[in-house]
Amino acid sequence: MIQLLAAINLKRNWAVTVIDEPTGNAVHSAFEAEADAGKLADVLLARTIGQYPGWASQRSFRLDANTRKAISAGLRGHRGK
Repeated sequence: MIQLLAAINLKRNWAVTVIDEPTGNAVHSAFEAEADAGKLADVLLARTIGQYPGWASQRSFRLDANTRKAISAGLRGHRGK
């Protein structure tokens, strides 16, 4: 995830952590710029959710075969930029 965040060339500050939740591990990230959050969501094919009150926007994705392909494409598409 860190490699992907670095590869997509985010413009502002961000943070990421892994949280152990009852349904499994969840990656939580926060972005200073809404456009940066959208950039990552687009690469991950994430959908909008409303599970965590108090956050400006929330998105979710499953780390399945399709998402892995999207991550690989995101890494390849942004190398050297």
